Amino acid sequence: MRVFNIDSTEVIEEFSQFNKPLQSLRYDNTGRLLVACCVDGSVSIHNAARAHLPVKMLHLEMAPEFAFVAFTERVASDPQCYEQKFALMGESGNNVNIYDTESFMI
Repeated sequence: MRVFNIDSTEVIEEFSQFNKPLQSLRYDNTGRLLVACCVDGSVSIHNAARAHLPVKMLHLEMAPEFAFVAFTERVASDPQCYEQKFALMGESGNNVNIYDTESFMI
């Protein structure tokens, strides 16, 4: 996975924890977290504020035919709004896991 600076088109971060192609990438609405899903069922959560370093790796029990990531809304300007969740859908759409973005627990 490579992270580019759009203005300069240069690679600013590069990660090689995946051995197979990625099939889904999604930033949360604050730009703080990035979730990457691989075709083999590997999922990594990256902290954009910390050079996109992976903070958690997950592995889905069955590699999905496709993967989709969605985040609940989190208002960046509201310091009282801490709770945010993200959902991973895979396995032909028959399975949805919902995780907390702070603990990464289901």
